[in-house]
Amino acid sequence: MDCCQFTAFIVYKITGKNYADGLEYESELGADALIAKYGDLVGVLTRAIGEPPNQAKSDGDPCVVDVDGIGQVAGIKYGETVICLLQKGFIRLPDNLIIAGWHLWHK
Repeated sequence: MDCCQFTAFIVYKITGKNYADGLEYESELGADALIAKYGDLVGVLTRAIGEPPNQAKSDGDPCVVDVDGIGQVAGIKYGETVICLLQKGFIRLPDNLIIAGWHLWHK
Protein backbone atom coordinates (compact mmCIF):
# COMPACT_ATOMS: atom_id res chain seq x y z
CA MET A 1 0.00 0.00 0.00
CA ASP A 2 1.27 3.47 -0.87
CA CYS A 3 0.15 7.04 -0.11
CA CYS A 4 -2.57 7.08 -2.80
CA GLN A 5 -3.98 3.69 -1.88
CA PHE A 6 -4.02 4.66 1.82
CA THR A 7 -5.79 7.94 1.02
CA ALA A 8 -8.33 6.17 -1.22
CA PHE A 9 -8.99 3.57 1.49
CA ILE A 10 -9.68 6.19 4.18
CA VAL A 11 -11.89 8.26 1.84
CA TYR A 12 -13.87 5.11 0.97
CA LYS A 13 -14.32 4.23 4.63
CA ILE A 14 -15.59 7.74 5.43
CA THR A 15 -17.79 8.36 2.36
CA GLY A 16 -18.69 4.87 1.18
CA LYS A 17 -17.70 5.94 -2.34
CA ASN A 18 -14.76 4.42 -4.23
CA TYR A 19 -13.22 7.48 -5.86
CA ALA A 20 -10.26 5.37 -7.04
CA ASP A 21 -12.40 3.10 -9.22
CA GLY A 22 -10.59 2.68 -12.54
CA LEU A 23 -7.30 4.02 -11.19
CA GLU A 24 -5.99 0.83 -9.63
CA TYR A 25 -2.39 -0.31 -10.07
CA GLU A 26 -0.30 -3.17 -8.73
CA SER A 27 3.24 -1.82 -8.62
CA GLU A 28 5.37 1.27 -8.24
CA LEU A 29 5.79 1.30 -12.03
CA GLY A 30 2.01 1.31 -12.40
CA ALA A 31 1.73 4.20 -9.96
CA ASP A 32 4.44 6.12 -11.80
CA ALA A 33 2.62 5.58 -15.12
CA LEU A 34 -0.63 6.87 -13.63
CA ILE A 35 1.10 9.96 -12.25
CA ALA A 36 2.76 10.58 -15.62
CA LYS A 37 -0.60 10.22 -17.40
CA TYR A 38 -2.24 12.92 -15.23
CA GLY A 39 0.80 15.16 -14.82
CA ASP A 40 1.31 14.84 -11.07
CA LEU A 41 -0.35 13.58 -7.91
CA VAL A 42 -2.73 16.55 -7.86
CA GLY A 43 -3.83 15.52 -11.35
CA VAL A 44 -4.42 11.92 -10.27
CA LEU A 45 -6.57 12.96 -7.31
CA THR A 46 -8.43 15.51 -9.43
CA ARG A 47 -9.25 12.73 -11.93
CA ALA A 48 -10.30 10.38 -9.13
CA ILE A 49 -12.49 12.88 -7.30
CA GLY A 50 -13.91 14.40 -10.46
CA GLU A 51 -13.46 18.04 -9.55
CA PRO A 52 -10.58 20.48 -9.19
CA PRO A 53 -9.05 20.96 -5.76
CA ASN A 54 -10.90 23.17 -3.34
CA GLN A 55 -9.94 23.68 0.27
CA ALA A 56 -9.15 20.76 2.60
CA LYS A 57 -10.80 22.06 5.75
CA SER A 58 -11.97 19.14 7.81
CA ASP A 59 -10.58 16.00 9.35
CA GLY A 60 -10.77 13.23 6.76
CA ASP A 61 -10.35 15.46 3.72
CA PRO A 62 -7.93 14.05 1.11
CA CYS A 63 -5.06 16.32 0.16
CA VAL A 64 -1.63 16.50 -1.42
CA VAL A 65 1.39 17.90 0.37
CA ASP A 66 4.73 18.90 -1.13
CA VAL A 67 7.63 17.63 0.96
CA ASP A 68 11.23 18.73 0.46
CA GLY A 69 13.34 15.81 -0.70
CA ILE A 70 10.30 13.62 -1.44
CA GLY A 71 7.91 15.60 -3.63
CA GLN A 72 4.14 15.28 -3.71
CA VAL A 73 2.49 12.90 -1.25
CA ALA A 74 -1.22 12.14 -0.81
CA GLY A 75 -2.70 12.02 2.66
CA ILE A 76 -5.62 12.72 4.94
CA LYS A 77 -6.07 15.95 6.89
CA TYR A 78 -6.28 15.42 10.65
CA GLY A 79 -6.25 18.39 12.99
CA GLU A 80 -3.42 20.67 11.97
CA THR A 81 -1.58 17.83 10.27
CA VAL A 82 -1.79 15.53 7.26
CA ILE A 83 -1.34 11.81 7.84
CA CYS A 84 0.58 10.17 5.01
CA LEU A 85 1.89 6.68 4.35
CA LEU A 86 5.50 6.65 3.18
CA GLN A 87 7.75 3.67 2.43
CA LYS A 88 8.93 3.54 6.06
CA GLY A 89 5.49 3.97 7.60
CA PHE A 90 3.05 6.66 8.65
CA ILE A 91 4.07 10.26 9.16
CA ARG A 92 2.20 13.36 10.33
CA LEU A 93 3.13 16.47 8.37
CA PRO A 94 2.06 20.05 9.13
CA ASP A 95 -0.98 21.15 7.14
CA ASN A 96 0.84 24.24 5.88
CA LEU A 97 2.49 21.87 3.35
CA ILE A 98 -0.88 21.25 1.63
CA ILE A 99 -0.78 22.29 -2.03
CA ALA A 100 -4.19 20.86 -2.95
CA GLY A 101 -7.14 19.47 -1.06
CA TRP A 102 -10.72 18.37 -1.54
CA HIS A 103 -13.49 18.98 0.95
CA LEU A 104 -15.72 15.99 0.15
CA TRP A 105 -17.97 15.64 3.13
CA HIS A 106 -20.48 18.19 1.89
CA LYS A 107 -21.62 15.71 -0.78
